[in-house]
Amino acid sequence: VTIKRGSNTIDDLFDGFTMVLTETTSSSFRVSSSLDKDEALINLQSFIDAVNKARTSLNNLTKQGSETVEAGPLNNNVIVNSIKEKLITLTTGEIKGFGNDSLYLSELGVRTERDGTLSIDESIFNSQLSLNSTVFDSIFNTMFSSSSPYLNVSASASTSDPEPGAYGFVYDGTTAKLNGLEMTVGSDADGNTYYLSKATSDLGGIKLQPTQTVNSAYVYYGRSLIDTLSTYIDSALSATGVIAKSEQNISTKLSDLKLDLSEVDDKVETLTKRYLGQFSAMESAVTSLNSTGDYLKNMMDAWTKES
Repeated sequence: VTIKRGSNTIDDLFDGFTMVLTETTSSSFRVSSSLDKDEALINLQSFIDAVNKARTSLNNLTKQGSETVEAGPLNNNVIVNSIKEKLITLTTGEIKGFGNDSLYLSELGVRTERDGTLSIDESIFNSQLSLNSTVFDSIFNTMFSSSSPYLNVSASASTSDPEPGAYGFVYDGTTAKLNGLEMTVGSDADGNTYYLSKATSDLGGIKLQPTQTVNSAYVYYGRSLIDTLSTYIDSALSATGVIAKSEQNISTKLSDLKLDLSEVDDKVETLTKRYLGQFSAMESAVTSLNSTGDYLKNMMDAWTKES
């Protein structure tokens, strides 16, 4: 296959690779690549450690109390518990868009221990990485791809974020459709035809550019596990996220409690004054009655002596 490019830097020949041509040659040469397993394991372990640290911290904050164990300050907090469940779902659930079948972190030997933390079986990791490195890509590399080597897939804009998955592309010689939806036709400065998915659909933001006629193929968009987690965390920590709303709710309740406490203090002060006044009045009444009693007793004693 003969290719022509306008510069010595070629970044659209192999997905994920850039070739920089530094000199000419009269003989053929082989271009190859391989994944550094040791470096890949270090990267995966760093990711697992970060997830475990977050999960341990959340578990300590939400732990149930007992006679011997003090409950966590966020015990039974609905929002934090939902974040814990979401982290579990994301790290153990399916990862779409890296082929026809969903991928799972467990395929690289990642296991969930009894305490909920994650660990890596290195023997499974090494063997699976040799068989299919796409699972590793699904953790770290968000990417567009296609089942056809003649159909280049990319984002139509820097903000493109379609729904991850595998979608069917069909071209009947006139109309191009992606997942049954007709695509918009365009051409670049060199006159090369490309197709854009409808911006209003879940597939909005996909650009397809065939290098030759492709009648049918699968188009894939996979969002890496790292990017999925980052997006969720950014959303949860945003000014309008669930944590900010929870803090606002707690702050409102605290203000209401302070107001209630202030009203209770006012009532206590009012009642205290009233009861002190009543006590003083009762003391006066008792003193008066004692005086009257003494007077009557003395008078009765006098009458008794006279009789």
